[in-house]
Amino acid sequence: MNTNPFFLAFEDEFFLMTIPCHQDMISTSTLPINDSEKEIFDNRLLQILGQSFVKAQELVYQSIISNKLQLLHILEQLSVKVWDKSRKFIDKSVYSSYTIELIEYLKIGYATIKTLAESIECEDTTELRRKFILPLIEMGYISMTMPDKPTSSKQEYKLTEKGVQLFG
Repeated sequence: MNTNPFFLAFEDEFFLMTIPCHQDMISTSTLPINDSEKEIFDNRLLQILGQSFVKAQELVYQSIISNKLQLLHILEQLSVKVWDKSRKFIDKSVYSSYTIELIEYLKIGYATIKTLAESIECEDTTELRRKFILPLIEMGYISMTMPDKPTSSKQEYKLTEKGVQLFG
C-alpha cells in the first residue's frame, strides 16, 4: 500500500484529459494493421463510447470512410467536447451514426441543414447544427458556403480538403 498522502487523496479519482496534437502527429493509416493495433483501436473506442461500443464499432468498420483512425479521432473529440456535456442521456452509437452519415453524405457535394437532417433522419435541426455541424466546422472537416450568414435557410455545407482526405 502506498503511504504517500498525495496518492491516498486521489487514488479513487479518475481524470479525462484532452491533449491537442499537431496534425502531423496523428496517424494517417486507414485501418489498424495487425491484431495488436486493432485491439488498441477497439479499446479506445470502448473507452469513448462505453455501452454503445458494439454498435459504434460496427458503424465505424462498415463506413465508407477509409481513414478509420481519423474517424475515431473525430468521434473522440465530439464525445469529449460536445456529447458528454449534454444534460440529457444520449446514445453515443446513435450520435456516432449521425456523424458518420453526415460526413458520408457531404462526400456527394453541398447540402443544406434541412437536407442533412432528412438524410440522417434527425428531426431537430438546431441540435444537428449545435452537436454535429458546428463542431465539425471547428475541427476543419466541413465548411459553410456563406460563412457571413450562418443561420440562413440557404446556407449549405461541404467537406473541406481535410474532410475529403477521410475518404483516402
